[in-house]
Amino acid sequence: MTVVEGGQSYQTAIVAGYIADITARDMSNSRGVRLNNFGAILQQDRANVHKTGVLDSSDGFTEMSDSYFTSAARRAVLSAGPYYFECAAEHSADYSEALKDYIESGQVPGFIGVNLFRESRGGLAIFIWLMG
Repeated sequence: MTVVEGGQSYQTAIVAGYIADITARDMSNSRGVRLNNFGAILQQDRANVHKTGVLDSSDGFTEMSDSYFTSAARRAVLSAGPYYFECAAEHSADYSEALKDYIESGQVPGFIGVNLFRESRGGLAIFIWLMG
C-alpha cells in the first residue's frame, strides 16, 4: 500500500483488512450505550464479529471477518487512530467528515473498507474508504 503524508510517500504492508457492513447492532456497545464516535463504532463492529461469530449482511453482501481484531486490545486501535481516508489528495476534507458522519449516523451508503497498516514511524494507523 502507498501512503502519502505531508507530500512524502512510502510503501507499507497491510497488517489486516476487511469490509464492514455498519448496522444497528454496531451503533451501541455491549452495555447498550449508543456510540457516537466513528472509531468506537468500527471497534464495536469487530467486537460483534469476533464475540458472536455473526457477520452482518445487507443488499446481497456479507461483511468480512478478519484474523487480527480477535482481542479487545487489538480492536482498541480502531477507536484510537490515526486515520487516513480515501484519496485525500483527490477529495476535500469534506469527504473525510462526510464518511465519519455516515458511520456515526449508521447511514452508510454501502460498505466501509478498513485497512490497518504500519506507519513510517512504526505505529499502527487505519485507512478507511467508502465502498458503494
